[in-house]
Amino acid sequence: MKQLLYLLTVAVIIIYSCIHSELITAGCRSGILLWYESIIPVTLPFMIMTGIIAHSTSNMNLSRTQGYIMAILIGLLCGFPTGTIIISSLYDRDVLPQNASQILLPLCNNISPMFMVAYIYPNYLRSTLTLQLAIVLVYTPQILFTIVMFLLYRNSTVHTTATSELCASSSDSSSQIILQIAGNISTIGIYIVIFSIISNFISQYIHGTCGTLLSSFMEISQGVSTIFTATGIQTQIKTALILSLCSFGGLSALFQSRDLIKESRLSFTKYIFGKSICGIVCFLFSMAYITLYK
Repeated sequence: MKQLLYLLTVAVIIIYSCIHSELITAGCRSGILLWYESIIPVTLPFMIMTGIIAHSTSNMNLSRTQGYIMAILIGLLCGFPTGTIIISSLYDRDVLPQNASQILLPLCNNISPMFMVAYIYPNYLRSTLTLQLAIVLVYTPQILFTIVMFLLYRNSTVHTTATSELCASSSDSSSQIILQIAGNISTIGIYIVIFSIISNFISQYIHGTCGTLLSSFMEISQGVSTIFTATGIQTQIKTALILSLCSFGGLSALFQSRDLIKESRLSFTKYIFGKSICGIVCFLFSMAYITLYK
């Protein structure tokens, strides 16, 4: 019975996709263009750098403190999804324990400062906030969340078994690292296309504020533009939503990380829960500031 339902579901999806092929084509085209024109130039250099760092430090006996510093610096400065890569590498080498790696994932997978300074802020936030304040509102809730989680789980047990193939071991060749990076950047592109198509379907069939919010939280680059141009939403709320989306990252970015952490057996459910909490708290913080001081 389950197999029959599965086959029927697949058949309905295929038939529906053929009937509405223009939506899928448009979503696929916009997703590929976004990946090629915006994501690759910003993400690929940092992924290469992260791969080189992971490979070059694979034979070093890093202390736990050094591991924390490396994960936080690379995660915060390089943006999605390089934080996932370096945390998985450090976790698999037993530099970081399981709970610490899990807790750091939401904080270390963020939009890069370059993306905030060069794209988000000048195009969507300049008229309502200073750059410094925008950065504070995006990152403070995540820092607080990380501190609270470390306080809650400081006495938990640590992980000792490494299974991931994400990090480059000392026996990995340069060609293997390049192939791994190529696979990762291709995975990112596939998820961007998938969520771009989903966003198109949401916009087509769900109208009003609800449809706008659902489609905007699929992918951050297109999402901030969708929120900014939406009608019927107050400017203050738009600002808070854009900051919240920056903190959350969008479902596309979260699912990109899913494929990069699954071999490490870190929990994607806990990761997406943490990012959701950070996004909600960021929205509340932003609304509170805008309401009280604007």
